[in-house]
Amino acid sequence: MALVHPDVPFADRFDRLSRSSLPPLGILYLAACLERAGHQVLVVDLNLRPSRPELVKRLREWRPQIVGLGTMAPVTLSVLELARTLRRELTHRYVLVAGGADATARPRDYLTPGVFDAVLTQESERAIVALANAWPAIPREPGLFAAGDDLTAAPEPLVPDEVPFPARHLLPLRDYRGGPAYKKRRHTTSIFTHRGCAYRCGFCEKSVHPGMMRFRSAPSMLEEIRTIRRDFDIHDIRFIDDVLMVNRPALHAFCDLVLEKGERFDWMGCSRIDLMNEELLHKMARAGCHRLELGVESGSDRVMRMINKGARPAKAIEAVKRAHRAGIEVIANFILGFPTETAEEMDATIDFRSSSNPITRSTSCSRPSPRRRWFRNINSRGPTTTASASAARPTTTRSIRRKCRTASGARIRDSISAFPTSRAVWRPSATCAPPGSFGNSGDPPFSTWENARRPSAPRPSRGCVSRVKARERPRFNAETLRPRAAVSLRR
Repeated sequence: MALVHPDVPFADRFDRLSRSSLPPLGILYLAACLERAGHQVLVVDLNLRPSRPELVKRLREWRPQIVGLGTMAPVTLSVLELARTLRRELTHRYVLVAGGADATARPRDYLTPGVFDAVLTQESERAIVALANAWPAIPREPGLFAAGDDLTAAPEPLVPDEVPFPARHLLPLRDYRGGPAYKKRRHTTSIFTHRGCAYRCGFCEKSVHPGMMRFRSAPSMLEEIRTIRRDFDIHDIRFIDDVLMVNRPALHAFCDLVLEKGERFDWMGCSRIDLMNEELLHKMARAGCHRLELGVESGSDRVMRMINKGARPAKAIEAVKRAHRAGIEVIANFILGFPTETAEEMDATIDFRSSSNPITRSTSCSRPSPRRRWFRNINSRGPTTTASASAARPTTTRSIRRKCRTASGARIRDSISAFPTSRAVWRPSATCAPPGSFGNSGDPPFSTWENARRPSAPRPSRGCVSRVKARERPRFNAETLRPRAAVSLRR
């Protein structure tokens, strides 16, 4: 079986350098379950070597019975294009499957074009093993759907401690560099501590891990970290759970175990601004935590209420101060371009970015999930009366960049940092009918959201590599830890 992680497009080589590069844990969990069931697995991450001809060549040599493609919202059309390429190029008998967050959010859209044979949704560890055991048939298994199937059967939630550790040996783990703001050492990798989320933020897609939160035990987490340090000589860990501090007793137990065993490694995680307990923060710092990523999202109270964040922007300032008192640095995440968000509210977010005083800031463009209730309500009633006329125009990455460039010099420095490189466009119509790609059979799939892949920078020939490097050497902003525009050095 072959599992492929799609490549995320980048504006240029410096954009790729500034982004965080981590192994695809979801695919590696599936690979571990397949190996435990006795199947051979090939894992390809196109973010490391984005060469589709090389991928086709390896798949021809391997001749896998099942080919699985991961899906994410920014690369939907790219994944469909890759699937069609594999259909043309691979002549042996195989089953083509889509899985991941976007396939879970809208499985029918991946089955409608007739490219994929099946779709894996939610937690697919059991379903993918059943598919591999039943090849060439597609069995009836919760979470595994073919065209014409009822898409409501959900798999049973898994107990995290019963799932094997990700099969990291199937990828060159030390080739992942991690973004400059997301690591302390040269090499870093990631782990999960729980599945599910107790919060209901309006912009977030939680369909992959539905139901109650399930937590790993402290010994299981520490054993996986020991395995990573022993087998790969990596001592910088990133916990990529959305709310690492939601279970205080579990995190207290983990920190106590690390301190008791005398383990020395660096780690960071993500949390919410309303979970910043100062006692726990000090213990985390003693156990090796050096940085936390906080979802502030917006500087507007109305937008925070609309997205059901459950906290107000003013609380973020105190959260950052608590982390700094414990000796932990903070990365603050913001989102611009929510439906109905006005220019004045985006201004408030940009202003708040500068006043919140984190070590670095990351800003993304909103791409609402089709399964979230607030997005369906917005589509049904159109822009609210609080929104200005500008909110009725398409909200694009390019328009938000232009908005930020017209602000003051401080905003230019602080605001343009980490916008997605795929252009996602939200187009509210006069009647705001439900988008065609989200269930309206009268429209073709993906008609409402447009994903435009930016071409990568041309790769220089071998004879002029040193000249290009000298002419386009990146300059790094000490405050944001992200590369500025390339500097042209005239000879």
